[in-house]
Amino acid sequence: MATLDHWIKAEALNVFQIALLLEGIDPAPLERLGYQGLPQELQDRTTVHVVGIKNAVRTEDLWPRIAAFDELGDRDWVLTLFDITSIKSWFWIRGMKQTVFGPYSPTKKSPSQQFSKFYAPKLAAGNAAWEAVVSDSALRRGKSPKQALETWLTEHAAEYGLVNKDGSPNKTGIEEIAKVANWNQKGGAPATPTVSAQPSPAFGQTTGKVVENAPLTAITWGEEDEIPF
Repeated sequence: MATLDHWIKAEALNVFQIALLLEGIDPAPLERLGYQGLPQELQDRTTVHVVGIKNAVRTEDLWPRIAAFDELGDRDWVLTLFDITSIKSWFWIRGMKQTVFGPYSPTKKSPSQQFSKFYAPKLAAGNAAWEAVVSDSALRRGKSPKQALETWLTEHAAEYGLVNKDGSPNKTGIEEIAKVANWNQKGGAPATPTVSAQPSPAFGQTTGKVVENAPLTAITWGEEDEIPF
């Protein structure tokens, strides 16, 4: 058991490492052989755990901390990692309260409590984004609230399952969550100041009425009138 301590204390593991640890087996050979390279006996012993975790992800009952996909868009189970605390929570919900990873003690129920049956991933993502952005002014600098929220959600998309099959962030989902978490519901561009049609007076001058010049009239000179030169 002592040789497994460093594995159990890891922050995240893949499905094969978790399956071997549940059977009390050191996962170290996986790095060299891969799961398919392990003895058939070990694969048979751990298949129930591998299949259970994979199916939980497919049915969205379990969300990985890091979701990885191959070039064809299929999930890469070696690079897909699960948070240990979350795995313990998932075990607890399924009645596996004592495992090699230790007991799990649930706290108060919350929509952000990952892997509970009441877990709401989009709500959890919105709450986490809001808390992060409002508590760190650097995240808001040069951005509108919605832009700051979208940036944070994009950077943490994998943690909340906000990714497409190819592993890219789900922009539509991120935008929807950012709209809900956005505290500035007015939005839009600031009002553009209006410009007066009348020219502004120069410094030190005052505005006044414009007086039209009187129309020019022709003058008729009589024969006896002298024409001034």
